[in-house]
Parts: sequence; structure tokens; C-alpha cells
Amino acid sequence: MSGEKSGSQLSKFKNLKQIGKGGFGVVYSAERENGEKVAIKKIPRETPSTSHVVLSSENARARDRQRYCAQGLGPSQERNQTRPQLWPLRMERLNGQRIRTTAGRYIVEMDTRCRFEIASTGDIVRRIMIVELDDHNQQSQTVYVHRISDRIVQGRNEKDELIELSKKPSVYRW
Repeated sequence: MSGEKSGSQLSKFKNLKQIGKGGFGVVYSAERENGEKVAIKKIPRETPSTSHVVLSSENARARDRQRYCAQGLGPSQERNQTRPQLWPLRMERLNGQRIRTTAGRYIVEMDTRCRFEIASTGDIVRRIMIVELDDHNQQSQTVYVHRISDRIVQGRNEKDELIELSKKPSVYRW
């Protein structure tokens, strides 16, 4: 691990490996102490502007796809300097169907292996972006952007509140 990551929340994980990097942060694969494999996205506080950088057509397409998905995550006025930044909180691989909130932590459980990002402002979850990679073609992926309703359902454990995903997400494929 580099000096940038030492002393951070990432030090709680074993076998930390960088698997991706972009304007919105760095993605690591890691293992928890219980052996569960997870993907973690570390988001910088300030995202550098790429407007002054001349990009190749391939990089420009990748940037446009990333921007297109980010626009689905939240209103642009919530990303300005006067209001709190709107960032994905966590990205992980899990099983199940719902988002569970407990003590300010957000957990998404899906039936399939996928990546996901949650966009929030403060403690209010606005949207969730779920990225499913095609097992046969790792270049191909499907992105589902769900709006989060204000409706909260009580979970099995009385302390848990469940937030259901929207029935009709926006779907993007590339």
C-alpha cells in the first residue's frame, strides 16, 4: 500500500489490490477479516478537472460514459462548492435484493454479482448505480440507475430499515 492509503479505512482490509482508476477515484479488490471478498472505491475529496487535458478518442469515450453515469447519480447543483459533495459511499459485491440502512451505513444486496455505487447528500440516499459485468465479455457492462423512494420498510430486525429499489431503473449498456 502507498503512503496515501496508510492510516485510512483501507487498512482494515487484507489482500488490497488496485483494480481500477479514474476521475472519480480508485477501485480496490480486498478481503475482510472474515474472508468475504469486496470491491472498495476510494473517492478523492476534490475531483480534478479534465477540461484542459487533450484526450484520445478512446479516453474521451470512456470519460463521456463515466460522466453519463455520474449524471444519473444526482442533480448537478448538489455537486457545487456551496453544498455537500454528492459521492458514491461504498461499492461492494453482495447477495440479496434490498438496500439496508443501519447506523448511517448503506448496504445493497443483489441476486447477481455486481458493483454498485450509492449517491447521497448527507444521510439522504438519492440514487444507486448498479453495474453488472458480462461474465463472458468483461468489456461489456450494463448499468442500472435506481432512484431511491422515501418509502421505508421495517426489516426483520426491528432496528433495520429497508429501502426498496425502484421498479423501473434507467438502463445503460456499453
